Amino acid sequence: MDKEKHGTLVWSTGISGCGRKEHLSRLAKLAEADGKKIKIYNVGDMILEEAKINSINLTPGKVLDAPRSTLNALRAAVFRVILAQIEKDRAENDIVIINLHTVFFWKDAYHPAYNIHYMKEFNPDMFVCFIDSADTIIETLNKREQWQNQHLTEQLVWLWQNCEVNNTENYRFLFGKKPKPYFTIPVTQPEETLYYLALEPWRPRVYAQMPISHLDEEELKAVREFIRWLWKYFVIFDPLTIDIKRTKAATPDDLRTRNNQTVIRDRYWHIGQSELCIAYIAKLVFTAGVIDETREAQDTNKDIYWIFPKENYGPFEGYLVEPSKIFLELEGFKKFVIEKMAPEIEKRKQKYLKPQKK
Repeated sequence: MDKEKHGTLVWSTGISGCGRKEHLSRLAKLAEADGKKIKIYNVGDMILEEAKINSINLTPGKVLDAPRSTLNALRAAVFRVILAQIEKDRAENDIVIINLHTVFFWKDAYHPAYNIHYMKEFNPDMFVCFIDSADTIIETLNKREQWQNQHLTEQLVWLWQNCEVNNTENYRFLFGKKPKPYFTIPVTQPEETLYYLALEPWRPRVYAQMPISHLDEEELKAVREFIRWLWKYFVIFDPLTIDIKRTKAATPDDLRTRNNQTVIRDRYWHIGQSELCIAYIAKLVFTAGVIDETREAQDTNKDIYWIFPKENYGPFEGYLVEPSKIFLELEGFKKFVIEKMAPEIEKRKQKYLKPQKK
């Protein structure tokens, strides 16, 4: 496919209340400000409109009580509408996004919300699943009449979201021997995340590490400033973008699931989709998270860098991270990025932008 004539087609998912539509709206504004064109198909809204056109009484509050066959037929009709114009859309836009759900949790059961047949017809370039903290999602859903009688708990929402991620990730394997790119993106990540993934794929993907639980506000401020600096060269997956401490857990089950899902998100989802791990250890404190994540990165053959403020580190640090990739101070690492990594990133960029032979 000619990259200069076809916009990137993104299959976007996320559970109800996660804020994916709002994130994509902000992405559209970013793209417009940068002179890029983006088209977004919100499939759920289109299903309601299709029902209206066909005199089917379907309301946002009770839509999930409709027969599954009715919803399947409406969804198929919407997909056919999009399919009929998708090539024109891709020729006229830099990014085209089909935004929908894979699963609903309704009346104590998981209900599928997708059609693999049509997904394969679209043959997307990449898949993304938007996520957020479950307590934030519950706060959003409880304001909607549709969800007020569903008795959702934080634990249920975490597990619902986990299903959404797993479903979306599995889609990438439906298109031949080479899996499609797939990314899990917190909605509180900068809009540049998907923008760069879709339009500037030469940027290395980095998981940012830091001992979050043991840093004070000034130290966290320094970490955030460093992460902003890294965005000049990389796509950053930042664990600070999901706040899991804003409210107390209502039950021990909620707290356990919150903690376990935090580890799963950072260790498997974010490190798994990154090429590099960069740890800024702003002060020497006990940090099980950084150690565990670094071991995961080592086991999955990621490139690992540490900014570690002590010259005489122990044998385990040198075993986990190549000594040549341990920097004693921040400015030394920044110099390394500018002088060593940036030229390699530029080579990746030029290779990607080089016209493809027909």
